[in-house]
Amino acid sequence: MAAHGYELERFQSPVNRRYYCPICLNVLKDPFMCRNEHPFCRDCIIRHLTNDQRCPACMDELTLDTLTKPSRLLTELLSELRIRCEFVERGCEEFVQLQYLEKHVEKCGYAPVPCSNEGCQLEVNRHDLIYHESLDCEERQLKCHNCERLSEDVAILKQKVTRMEKKFDITSKSVAAVEEKLASFQKSLKEHQDSFQKSLKEQQDSFQKSLKEQNSFLKSLKEQQKNVDDSLSSLKRSNSSIKNNLKKLMEVMGSLPKKSRTETDNDDYAHDSSSSTSTPSRARSVDIQSAFTSSRSTSGYSLIRATPSRAVCVDIQSAFSKLINNS
Repeated sequence: MAAHGYELERFQSPVNRRYYCPICLNVLKDPFMCRNEHPFCRDCIIRHLTNDQRCPACMDELTLDTLTKPSRLLTELLSELRIRCEFVERGCEEFVQLQYLEKHVEKCGYAPVPCSNEGCQLEVNRHDLIYHESLDCEERQLKCHNCERLSEDVAILKQKVTRMEKKFDITSKSVAAVEEKLASFQKSLKEHQDSFQKSLKEQQDSFQKSLKEQNSFLKSLKEQQKNVDDSLSSLKRSNSSIKNNLKKLMEVMGSLPKKSRTETDNDDYAHDSSSSTSTPSRARSVDIQSAFTSSRSTSGYSLIRATPSRAVCVDIQSAFSKLINNS
């Protein structure tokens, strides 16, 4: 069976299979649809219906009268496909949108046209026709008295055609260069976008990590602050307890029996004489240690051993008073 759709290799880029004719397996050409919207090439479905009155896709009953035009969306999608000119084998390498293909073919300079000279059956490209008929055709007949002028005009015309072809080639190359630059720009833009997204993700991860570290550090500072507050509270309680104990000790010191000044001095002198190798401060330290020896009872603190001299008690009381005032 001869193919009626557009050959796949003529398109500039691959075509979606949804636009294939199920009969010829080529891209739809002048499509028609059945009631279930299965599209076919016009020539393909007409030829099919001469042998079978059913849709090849859904097998529903189908006739020429029930065929419908395709949807507007399908028509627009097909019309935007870029296809190569059908005269590519004669030299035309231009791609055009499918909707402009017919107009391009009508004016294409590579379209075959027959020579009008009688006896010449040669077909030449449309843009070569004038040159062929005027100068190259062996069957040409010149019936004029100004052939030289005509030859000059033909030569000028040929030069103009050549210049136009060169301009066309330059324009085609320029368009190709622009398309290449556009593709390169799009690729570069995609790379920059990917790089920016990657950098942004890394910054977000770094920020999250830094935030976690700061939260952990703040938590540690709070725990340390709590420990310091607890230590200060403990020191305050200890300081208060020391003050209370000192006050109680001073009360006990104040209740010791009093001696006369003479007895006190004699006792000190006798103690110093008997201990000639000891210093006065050592004698007083012995009295202080004796005064501090106490035991806990149910009623409080009480001195149970030695009774120091009055002078020693005065020194101890004075020292404790300074300690309490400094605290």
